[in-house]
Amino acid sequence: MDSAQDGTRTEDRDTAQDSTRTQEGDTAPDSTRTQDRTSVRLSVNLGAQPAAALRELMTKKGITATEAVRRALSIWKFVEDERAHGHRLAVLEGDGDQRAVREIIFHD
Repeated sequence: MDSAQDGTRTEDRDTAQDSTRTQEGDTAPDSTRTQDRTSVRLSVNLGAQPAAALRELMTKKGITATEAVRRALSIWKFVEDERAHGHRLAVLEGDGDQRAVREIIFHD
């Protein structure tokens, strides 16, 4: 079982810590995963605040927890890809003459 700094924990009950169980039931170590694997079963324990945020987003968007995680990972991947290309990310606030730009600062 792994514990992250934000209080989340992931658990893979049937495989070693560095492996993932695919939907087909086989075990693939991280280093040998390929893009043709279609899905991964994941169990995540969230603290109170992340769980509340997840429930709020699920309710607002009318989506499942699985879809919420898919969307979060999609955004995370986009951010990491942009940063890998040396790009910076920002939020544009307001419209017209009152527009403000706030850069998003990431700490690795």
